[in-house]
This record gives sequence, structure tokens and C-alpha cells, in this order.
Amino acid sequence: MIGKVRQNDSFRATAGYVLGKPGARIIGGNMVGSSLDELAAEFCLSRDLKPMLKRPVGHLMLSLPHHESLLDEPLVDLGDRYLQGMGFDLDEHQYVMVRHIDRQHEHVHIIASRINVLSGLVADDSFERYRSQAVVRGLERDFNLTPVLSSWEVGRRSPTRGQRETLTKTGVEAVQTRLQNLIEKSAQRDAPVMQFLQAMSEAGVDLAVYSDAQTNEIAGISYSLDGVNMSGSDLGNRYTFPGLQRTFNLQYEPERDNAQIQNFFAQTDRVNAIAMALLDTARLLHRYHLNLLDGKQYRLTIRNQPQRELVLQRKRQASEGVEVEKIASIMLEKPLRAIGYSLSQSDVEHFEQQQEPLKRLLALSDQGKLQINKIVEAMQL
Repeated sequence: MIGKVRQNDSFRATAGYVLGKPGARIIGGNMVGSSLDELAAEFCLSRDLKPMLKRPVGHLMLSLPHHESLLDEPLVDLGDRYLQGMGFDLDEHQYVMVRHIDRQHEHVHIIASRINVLSGLVADDSFERYRSQAVVRGLERDFNLTPVLSSWEVGRRSPTRGQRETLTKTGVEAVQTRLQNLIEKSAQRDAPVMQFLQAMSEAGVDLAVYSDAQTNEIAGISYSLDGVNMSGSDLGNRYTFPGLQRTFNLQYEPERDNAQIQNFFAQTDRVNAIAMALLDTARLLHRYHLNLLDGKQYRLTIRNQPQRELVLQRKRQASEGVEVEKIASIMLEKPLRAIGYSLSQSDVEHFEQQQEPLKRLLALSDQGKLQINKIVEAMQL
């Protein structure tokens, strides 16, 4: 069985969605009304006790395994006990329970006011996802139901319906899926942790690790790709730092690895800082419609697929013609820091040489003397 808990801001909208499904039927609760208008008006009694609470609606769902079924009476008992386990008083919190039949598996929706009608206090929502897991596991035993893990509990989280629809329409995989695949490719069994970090970085993934303050050992990891940040648990337990150690037997020894890891992230930050400097220089050149880079060693371009980004490319002569290699980029939708890839020392030196001419060019612009002969002189072409 899968249990989900959400918080919404509108009783009417939530009830409208739940009651609007074909075959939806109220089977439990403590409300007097049964229509959408009646329920919305009745819920206002508790909402008025806490008018400043942004999300007064508790929307809880229980889904049975597709091969199992419960009659209304035991299903109501199941829902009541789940609601109680999540901190709601059945006599002092308004709620209505609705059975749905619009999917292959039976499921029930519970719309509850988070506000106690007697005390005016709000139901505790701390660690509700973990509490829900514990309550559901107990109910599965009591009602002899087959345990079904929630998506966030499994090793690899599946794409959402929206992500699947986007893939069908555009052919572009979600960042979540791309990160999962990159981790699977980079995490070689029994490999040292540094090998994994370097492989992910070379694949264009920005990383961050988090240490336990008491032991100074790595306790968590997060990933960033195309400006989207995701924790290991966002991808699935398999991709948390303990999950990487458990699944791939990733080798991590704090005394041996911590200094190397610290140096790795310091170097990564330096490369990204250089990437930002290169992009800033290149953008200034294009701002004045100069093609100094194009046709020579570098090219600055905007790519729209798979995401919109400003890309700095290095050009080189190959046997079959000119090849280009992406060396730095920055997302255009979100003003995040630049990401550096295969930057060489010559890249850095080349762009550093452009700083003084650019300063002279900007000075001419400020003086209103931006003429073509002055541009050529300033850029020393």
C-alpha cells in the first residue's frame, strides 16, 4: 500500500478535484454536507480559526495494490487509522473520505482540515513523509496487505507522468533520468570515491558533498545538471552517498580520501570561475558585434536543445575538417554560475589577453567615441 500526504490552500479546489472523478463516492468522514458547495462552506468553520494559515487543507491518499481489494467498511477503518496515525483527531478535525475507482488499483482520498475545531491548533506536519511510511507499514500488517514501496523509497525513482509526456513530445529526457543514467555509468563497482567524482565531473555534472559535523565523514551528496539541482534522495535511495556505497561498493576511507576530495572541489570551483571569466569576455566581444573569436580559435553560440544555454566552443583542425569542442557554458533561463569543461591554460591566457583591449573599448563607448577605426585600434587587430 502507498500513502501520500499533501497540503493544499483551497478546500473547494481540493474537494472539486476529488469529487469530480467519475464514480467518486463519499464513504466516510465527520462532515454533514455531501455536495461540493456544502463541504466547502462547512470547511470554512475551521479555516476561519486560522485565517493566516497558507495551507489549511490536508489531502491524504491511500492506494491498495492492484490485485487487492477492501469493502467500504474496512476501507473506512483503514483510512481512519491512517488519519489518526498522521496526527489528526477524528472528532476534532473535519474530514471527508472519498473512494475512487478511476484506476486499476483501489484508492481512497481523505480531505481533512489541519486546524483543530476545538483548540484552533494545527496538526503537526513534521517528518510527515517518514511518519506516513511507518503508519502504512503497520496498517499493511494489520490488514494483511502486500507491502508496496513509495517511489521515493525505492532504489531508483521513476519519471513522473509530466516527465514521460515531455519525453514523448520532445524526445528530451528529464534531468532526473539523465542524472540517474550518468551515475550508473560513472559508478564502477569497487571503485574509489575519487574516481566516481571525477567521472561525474567529466560528464558535465556539478557535485556537492556534505559531511557529518562530528565525524567529518561524507554523509550526503547532491547533483546539478543543466541548472537543475537534485539531492541523492530525489533520484532514489540508490543514489544517496550511503546508497552508492551499498549498491556499487564505492570505496571511501575518510583518512585517505578527505584531503583529495577537498582539493577536487577547490579545483572544480577554480575551473568554473575561469569559465565565467571566459564567457564574460566573449559576451563583451559579441556585444560590440566583433567576430574576433569566430573563424579563429573559439566560437560563442546559443544552443536551444536539449536546453537553452550560452556555449563557448574551441575550434580545432581535424582530418575531416574543423571540429568544435564545448569548453564552457551557462544556462540562459537561470542566472547560475558558469560550468567549465576541458579548459586549457592557453584558453585562459588567450582570454586574459583580451581584458585590456576590452577595457579600452568600454572606455571609448562611455565617451561616445565608438567608431570603427577606434574599435580596430582598441582591439589591436
